[in-house]
Amino acid sequence: MNLKLERAWISGLAQDFYVNNHCHEFLEIICFVSGCGTTNVAGTHYEISRNSIAVIPAKVIHDQKNASEVKSICLLATGSGLEDYCGLWSDDSGVIRKLSENLMLEYARRERTGAAYIIDGLLAQVVGHCHRLIEAGGRRTVHESAMASALAMIQENNGNVSVQELAASLFMSQDNFRRQFRELNGMSPMQAIIKARIDHAMDLMNSDEKLSISAIAYQCGFDSPFYFSRLFRKVTGKSPSDFIKE
Repeated sequence: MNLKLERAWISGLAQDFYVNNHCHEFLEIICFVSGCGTTNVAGTHYEISRNSIAVIPAKVIHDQKNASEVKSICLLATGSGLEDYCGLWSDDSGVIRKLSENLMLEYARRERTGAAYIIDGLLAQVVGHCHRLIEAGGRRTVHESAMASALAMIQENNGNVSVQELAASLFMSQDNFRRQFRELNGMSPMQAIIKARIDHAMDLMNSDEKLSISAIAYQCGFDSPFYFSRLFRKVTGKSPSDFIKE
């Protein structure tokens, strides 16, 4: 498919403005010109600042929350070769921002003779520099970003989250979520949840609270101390009581 600019616009949004979850029909390149805030792309949280570059494939859910007034340039394109990648990178050189600003100047006067050629050339440079930026910063596919986000959510919540909640947060079916999670993380979502709960239990055992094994089991989301003890031994190779003694 040939590279084509489908739509372009400059966005200027006020401090504390929140852009609800949404998606686009085409891949979106967002160049943040000024301001700061956060964005959640395919379930992964990113900090926005000047010269941040977001690459968001078609139909990928994302939002934006501004901590200050934020100005950005949004380009919807097809045929970029960026369709498999998803995330936000920092273009410290500012090259992509400058190219995007020049592109928007031509786009605003696109009826002028030769403007279409200049726009196409500038878009090709923006896309080319995006490829270089992604290569240098570490490639992340849509699925990799989503599954990394799910794993982080499990760990941040000490395993106190369900597979249903994780799948829903990524707008995926549970079966599809389980399959992709295992492929990219080397374990099932439930295994990751249990490991996070056991890790939290070990932290509690090492704390000064001196909780009973039963109290730790229930606090970490297990239905019974017996079930907790069985899984604890399976994960650590020791019983909870032996771990505490050490």
